[in-house]
Amino acid sequence: MVVSGDGGIGIGGMDMETAAKYGILIVTLLWNNSYWGPDFASMPMLRGRTDPFNMIPDIRYDKVFEPMGVYTEHVEKPDEIIPALERALGSGKAAVVNVAGDKRYGYPSLGGNLLGSTKL
Repeated sequence: MVVSGDGGIGIGGMDMETAAKYGILIVTLLWNNSYWGPDFASMPMLRGRTDPFNMIPDIRYDKVFEPMGVYTEHVEKPDEIIPALERALGSGKAAVVNVAGDKRYGYPSLGGNLLGSTKL
């Protein structure tokens, strides 16, 4: 089981193709908040030196990996996460569960915030 953000899967996500090709049963829970990495509060030395880390909003990584033979699901509600993970774990394939996150709350380096499940 891998827990990753969309920035992380953007960097190393093509390993899912390798997992699908060789039948490696990796399940990735993807926290997709359209935001790469920490905010400026976490990395103040970057303020004024780079643009915010915003990405194109709502990239559907489940649709990116599906043609590679990866089991995929897209989740938008908190009560959908566990059933989606159970189906992914039972699929017998490498899997990605793309969870729509909210970048207004938390960051992956701080434990993340799947669908607003934690509050500041």
